[in-house]
Amino acid sequence: MNPKTLIIGASLLGSLGVLAVFVEPNAEPNLDSTVEDVAGSPELLSLGFNNAEQIVTDEGSNGIHMAWVADQQLFFVSRNEEGVLTAKSMAEGNILLPALAQSKNQVGLAWVEKIDGENFVHVRISQDSGENFGEAKILGSGSGVSLRASGEQMSLAWHENASPLSSKIMLSVWAEKEWSEPIRVDASTQAPLWPSVAMDGSELYVTWRDNRNGYYSIWLRRSLDGGKTWEEEQNISKAISGDPDICLGAENTVWLAHHGKGNITLRQSTDGGVHFNHEESLGSGHFAHLSCNKETAAIVWEDGEAVAWAFYKNEFKKIDAGQIHDGKTAAGTAYLSPKNDFLEIFWIKITGSTPLLGNLRHQKIFFNTSQTLKKDLS
Repeated sequence: MNPKTLIIGASLLGSLGVLAVFVEPNAEPNLDSTVEDVAGSPELLSLGFNNAEQIVTDEGSNGIHMAWVADQQLFFVSRNEEGVLTAKSMAEGNILLPALAQSKNQVGLAWVEKIDGENFVHVRISQDSGENFGEAKILGSGSGVSLRASGEQMSLAWHENASPLSSKIMLSVWAEKEWSEPIRVDASTQAPLWPSVAMDGSELYVTWRDNRNGYYSIWLRRSLDGGKTWEEEQNISKAISGDPDICLGAENTVWLAHHGKGNITLRQSTDGGVHFNHEESLGSGHFAHLSCNKETAAIVWEDGEAVAWAFYKNEFKKIDAGQIHDGKTAAGTAYLSPKNDFLEIFWIKITGSTPLLGNLRHQKIFFNTSQTLKKDLS
């Protein structure tokens, strides 16, 4: 399909430009942008699940890419430095749960599409930062897609299930411009679901929720050779917990977040996921989503009628945390700026008849990581 392109001419950053502000050491940043609709986005749309990225930064343009579903269409959306959105329709049908990944000029877009009553995992690849995409490829049946990129490679995880109890955690790797034959990652017989994948070179990490102990808990498996061989599975959480997300920080630093009994837990490993030696309960909520780089990590989650967030340095030091109160919300996602000076959070303000349909809203949260705070005012 040739993508339909629509230029949505609306600045997200306002017309006040950039203001440099001197902040006293340890002072609280107080110039966060206002909460507002994402200008030019549809009135009713849905995002993906917390296990997947729906926003990635474009290294070449200093902009971002997003993915959303509206009017039974999947859109790949680019926002440039001036805040102008360009939306391309990538697929049509009964579509849900988009996932994005980008490394250098290579962009991956995955989604789930129901065809004749069965869910199938689709993916398209761009080699030019999203200007053009190859044809869609179906990797298998299932749902719950999670996609990550590193260098010239990508990894895509999902759960394949004829029924919940017969589900499997599946993985395929994009290398040398081909998708590998999907392999099974888990060894469970009791409802492994909703995987999240992370990768750095040949290191691959897959985490998921699993009912093999008679209650849902978090499991993790690691490969050090690009998925050719796998280490033994680890049971990370011993209590009732589910819906994890994972991302990688500095060398050997692994961040993992999940909910359990209505509370959010953040974990960190500094030995490549062998042991998780740091753990913190962040309070009530569900569906934690992580965004990481080599220096920092940010986590956002749903907490009743608020979107909660926290920002950490790699030493597991919390820098800042807070909540955005915007009525009934869902599907919070975020990205860290390449300079680590702000976190931009996106979420759905529910206005539709189903739990995940509504207006796309956003806010930038700026962090006092130095004495000079550069701030976009909107």
